[in-house]
Amino acid sequence: MDALDSFCKENSIDIAVITVSRDAVDETVERLVNAGIKGFWNFTSTEIKAPHNDVVCENIHMGDSLMTLCYNLRIKGNSQKE
Repeated sequence: MDALDSFCKENSIDIAVITVSRDAVDETVERLVNAGIKGFWNFTSTEIKAPHNDVVCENIHMGDSLMTLCYNLRIKGNSQKE
């Protein structure tokens, strides 16, 4: 984490995958935006809103995704029994 800012700038990183705890989201996003990150793929339990017009956030809702997977497994299992 000590080298995060310089690493992002030196390597022209555009996108960050966020998987930090809820209490670290805002600070992490702000730090990454300051390091030049323009896109966030957010897997935290906190919805990230783009802090600037030129920043894009994709909030992934793992609970919804898991529920969809379980539903599809159940449907597939039931159709194979018929």
